[in-house]
This record gives sequence, C-alpha cells and structure tokens, in this order.
Amino acid sequence: MITKSLHSALGKQCNSRTVYAVFLALIYPNIALGAPEGRLYRTALASGRFGSIAAFCSPFYFVDKARARELGGQIAADGIERFGRENFSSALTGAMLKFQQEVKQKGAALWCPEQRTRLRKLGIDDVIGDNLP
Repeated sequence: MITKSLHSALGKQCNSRTVYAVFLALIYPNIALGAPEGRLYRTALASGRFGSIAAFCSPFYFVDKARARELGGQIAADGIERFGRENFSSALTGAMLKFQQEVKQKGAALWCPEQRTRLRKLGIDDVIGDNLP
C-alpha cells in the first residue's frame, strides 16, 4: 500500500496528513506550487479519480471498489479539513464532471487503462485489475 510505504519512507514521526500531502504531491507535482484554488481542485481531482474509476471501470475491469472508495475518501477527508466542506464539495463536483467528460470522449476502453497505468506508476496496483472475462 502506498500509504504504508510513505509512512516507512518518511519515518514513524509523520502523521497521516503528511502522508497524504506527499501522496498528492506525487500525483500532482505542481500542487505545492499552485494557488489555494489550484490545490483545492487538484485535491478534488485526486479524490474524484478513485470514485470515477469505481463508477466507469468496474463494468470492464476487476476494480476493488472498496479500496477505491477508501483512497478517495481519505483524500476527500483531507480536502474537507483543509478547504471546508462546501468548497471541497464544489471542487469535487467539477472534478467528477471532468472525468465524466473524459470517459465520454475517450471511452472507458481507453480511459481506464490510462488510470491503471497512472496508479501503478505510483505503486497503487490494488485498485484496477485485469479485464473482465
């Protein structure tokens, strides 16, 4: 698991907030450099990606929906804590619409493998599995 790996790499002194900040920085390298609005939207994108994977990829791929919800929920909790429920909810809605448009445009057959590759590069290989038979 990425969070356990990050905890190990950062040492026992780090807290969950630090782990998720590093996790988000790995997914979106410019997150620390952006304006607060940029960080809010990127956090929403990170959270929404997992929800979108569960919704759009599970008809075609083995998807661990519980794991996707867990990771997305952890990032969402951090986003709510940092930016407030109303701000984060609004940004998350925008992120989900973005992913919905991407899937509509590309099709799940292209979008889902892209997400699987993206997550595997981050060491998250337990969300999207192989194609369904």
